[in-house]
Amino acid sequence: MSAPQRHRSHIGEPPPRDLGLASVVLLLVLLLGGGAVAGGCWGGGNLAYAARLTGTPGLYLVDHCEPHGTGRQRHIVCHGVFQADDGRRLSVGSISTGEHWAGDRLPMQYHGGRLNQVGVAPIAGWMILLGFAVAALSGALQLLPVGVELAAPAASRRLRQAGWAARGRKVVASVGTGAIGVALAAGVVFLVASLATKWS
Repeated sequence: MSAPQRHRSHIGEPPPRDLGLASVVLLLVLLLGGGAVAGGCWGGGNLAYAARLTGTPGLYLVDHCEPHGTGRQRHIVCHGVFQADDGRRLSVGSISTGEHWAGDRLPMQYHGGRLNQVGVAPIAGWMILLGFAVAALSGALQLLPVGVELAAPAASRRLRQAGWAARGRKVVASVGTGAIGVALAAGVVFLVASLATKWS
């Protein structure tokens, strides 16, 4: 430790700024937080369709299915029409939700020319994404004070001493931990529901 650093430590002054490292940390916060918000918005919208909270409910009437691709790229594409619960029939093209038989009636939710699967497995799948999005946002918020401390040590010290800041950090950390728990639980539900659908 240099003499100026020992002097600052002795009189209780904050450490010097490290703007380079602060920029890296704050950029990471921005990327992590932005990705979390984008993923949360996307997952939340699709969760609403999977839970049939919005969109047009109905059934996809399978006409026929055929394999596409080879090897690991091989997948089943089914063709048919979407029949809304109000009786309307809409041509929405093909779907790739696994292997089905001609005449199968698959519950779907229609919106904006697209179809969303509905049911327990799709809901759980989007809950996984939402859980990890909230956890990522929590991580970004917990990392933010590190960047602030590197960029403005004096202001960061005053912030750490504020009672509301300490309580806020605990709440954010608890929310992140809870979100990971929700995502893991949703993963189990998704696996069980997917296997049950496959074997039914």
